[in-house]
Amino acid sequence: MEPAALTLLPELDPYTQGYADRGRYLDAVHDPWVVDRKGNVTSTVLLDGRVVGVWDPAERPAAEVRLHLLAQLDASQRGALSALAEQTARFIHGTPAPAVEYRAMIPLTERAGWVRSPLDGASDALPLSSDAPRNGGNPPTSSR
Repeated sequence: MEPAALTLLPELDPYTQGYADRGRYLDAVHDPWVVDRKGNVTSTVLLDGRVVGVWDPAERPAAEVRLHLLAQLDASQRGALSALAEQTARFIHGTPAPAVEYRAMIPLTERAGWVRSPLDGASDALPLSSDAPRNGGNPPTSSR
């Protein structure tokens, strides 16, 4: 069995932005965390072509790659995502930076305008490699 394909896509990527019907790669219940009020898609985490989270590179207060998962990942997928996020951080920031999972995120549909940093205001952060209990793939909760 081949390992799952993990990809980090930037905001407005044609894969996620180019189709009115997003059902083939995004569960409708996750739309508020991925698509803003004007239909723009933020930066996404894909697992085998399906959106399983959102991400963004942060520089303040410290460099990190922030992630909010919308689906449950097994230990090997989490490890692979952590490695990919840290590799991406080295490319973006020019220095190693950790992958940090935020378990609570303000839905994009509750914000005004285009959201370039989808995880601004997110809370309940843990290192991605942590074994702390997760939300089990349930729709994420709002920070508000």
